[in-house]
Amino acid sequence: MKIEKFYLFILAALFIVISCDEPFSPRADYDERYSFNCVVRGDTAFQVATTYKSYDVSYLDPYENTTDPFIHNSFIRMWVGDSVYVFRDSSIERTDNSRYDTPVNFYYINNYKPRSGDFIEMETLLPNGRRLKSSTNVPERVEFNFASSDRSFPTGHGGNVNISWIPAFSGQLFSAKIVLNYRKIEDGVSVRYTKEIPIQYVEENGNRTPVYPIPRKTPILQIPSSIIEEILLGISEGDENKQNYIIFAITVELKVFDRNLSGYYSSVSRIDDSFSIRLDELDFSNIDGGFGVFGSYVIDNFAILFDDDYIKSLGYRIGTGN
Repeated sequence: MKIEKFYLFILAALFIVISCDEPFSPRADYDERYSFNCVVRGDTAFQVATTYKSYDVSYLDPYENTTDPFIHNSFIRMWVGDSVYVFRDSSIERTDNSRYDTPVNFYYINNYKPRSGDFIEMETLLPNGRRLKSSTNVPERVEFNFASSDRSFPTGHGGNVNISWIPAFSGQLFSAKIVLNYRKIEDGVSVRYTKEIPIQYVEENGNRTPVYPIPRKTPILQIPSSIIEEILLGISEGDENKQNYIIFAITVELKVFDRNLSGYYSSVSRIDDSFSIRLDELDFSNIDGGFGVFGSYVIDNFAILFDDDYIKSLGYRIGTGN
């Protein structure tokens, strides 16, 4: 028994000596990796892309690095049918210099506005010869469910204004922006204004904070009627001359995401689910040869018109056209 205890003591001592010679480190060996990111926007011909590389630090603090990891001299091409678009490099002044003191660099084109159904292929040739590739299908425009959507305000049934649409595929994401469009006569000139409408208010520390829609899978948007009326009354608060205000319509701007963007947002957010807890962090990427996201979206608009008599009851004028 004493001999066995002696050998156990020797093994434990050897383990301690070996552990001291090779201290534990939570850092893995540095492996340089490359990323490409580009979201092709359906509301503009100006498209932006970026290329970055990973960087190493002495221990665990990523903010220790103060050199922008942007990759210069990348050669980026996009194919849409028989057309080829070559990105140019540019930069803008950085507004936050707390970490990097160099300009914000990016690549761009200014001559391609995507259409629904376009198939886009991308290839990036990095200065070291590495190639990054990806593709996206520009999503089709949404089909609104007019039978289940309110197209005028007031709705006649109170409660909420409801808008619904039909997804093109399971898990498709949408992002909505709700805007009141109106004009105000100022010094004899009609000036156009917009006012974004929240879907609810939250009381925080005595402050009333507006909550706006986040990307969602659920193809239904509900806007409380009480909030719409509050916004309408608020635009002329303190102004006795209500006739200077010309009310047009509420526009719901709906961003329709492709499969790539839908997958990315679903992986980093708890979309339509504020009660679940994610135990594993998902790393979404659709870039061959590297990491990042190459996706696209289009924009559809849904108009909610105002009842003439209702607008007149508020002291305003009803507008036509723009």
